[in-house]
Amino acid sequence: MAVLVWFGIARHVHRLNAPEKAVRDSLGLIEQLDSKDAADLFTPSASGAQSASFSDLSDTGREALRAYLSGFSFSILDSHIDGETAAVDVEATGFDADALARAIRKTQLRQEYNEKFSDTSTEPPDEDDLSGEGQEDKVFTLMKNALSDGSFQKTETRETLHLTKSRGSWTVISDSALRTLLTGGLIEKLNDPDLLSPEDVLSVYLDRFKTMSPQEWATELNSPNLFQTSSQDSEQLSELFYQKAASVFKYTTDEVRAEGSVAQVSTQVTVVDMSSVLSSYRQKLIAYAKTTDSITADDSALSRKSVSLLREALEENADPKTVSVSIRLENSKSGWQIVDTSGLTNALLGDMTAATDLFHES
Repeated sequence: MAVLVWFGIARHVHRLNAPEKAVRDSLGLIEQLDSKDAADLFTPSASGAQSASFSDLSDTGREALRAYLSGFSFSILDSHIDGETAAVDVEATGFDADALARAIRKTQLRQEYNEKFSDTSTEPPDEDDLSGEGQEDKVFTLMKNALSDGSFQKTETRETLHLTKSRGSWTVISDSALRTLLTGGLIEKLNDPDLLSPEDVLSVYLDRFKTMSPQEWATELNSPNLFQTSSQDSEQLSELFYQKAASVFKYTTDEVRAEGSVAQVSTQVTVVDMSSVLSSYRQKLIAYAKTTDSITADDSALSRKSVSLLREALEENADPKTVSVSIRLENSKSGWQIVDTSGLTNALLGDMTAATDLFHES
């Protein structure tokens, strides 16, 4: 990930004669990220690729780093010198990288789900959105927002830092141990396709339904005209249904079965009981059919009455039902993804298939 740039920390030479002091001075710079010395830590990597200095980062990047490293502190535990090399054991305290990475990834996933249905543009993406710099800034923004909105516990990380001695000066080597000490493994966690479990991914998807508007429900489920009536009546009935659906919706996860790159999640979803709604509607139709009005009414009047009775059935029915759904996910290089929502969609629509079958059989 491009965000690795901010931890492309290379050797920072100190004119010192003690490994512990070299480590102490190097890590002390982390608390002064806007200083020139701290910027020097962001120098060409071992591969020769140029990493950006702290001063080259965007405002968002600098703010995110300051927020993340504001929780950083350290203590030196021990040191060992062997000729021209040395090892210093350090314990660092910082924000819980695992919790932060999960918060960032969940927000990314939520945005991906929301954009899937809201982005109807056929124009090609802006080049800035595809650049590494653009992606890096997005991650920095998510990090800054997560640190502002959330309360993260502090965790301890212990690592052995390695140093070499040249011309009387000790140099802290920039390696995985140093990066892990500073970040708590944040970057590695963000790049881990298993960071979020199948249950985590499904929860992000389902939690959105708790706050979506009726129009968003219709778009998400690709069912804007749920009832086959006139255009205006259909919109009103659909909006009423989705309002009730959002008000009763909740879910629980019963079981997660994962085998290799495939997982099945058994979920109990609480939805509008459309079987009950249509049963009530049917009784209202039967009762209306026994009236003289039904005999004298023309087709237009019968249609209006039918819609009115269906609306009554929806408004009066307050008892939800719980439907069991099995949802399939697959794990790709980017993580777990929901690959089949057909059963879930039917459930969220009040188990409409079973309800209509029962209605026609009655």
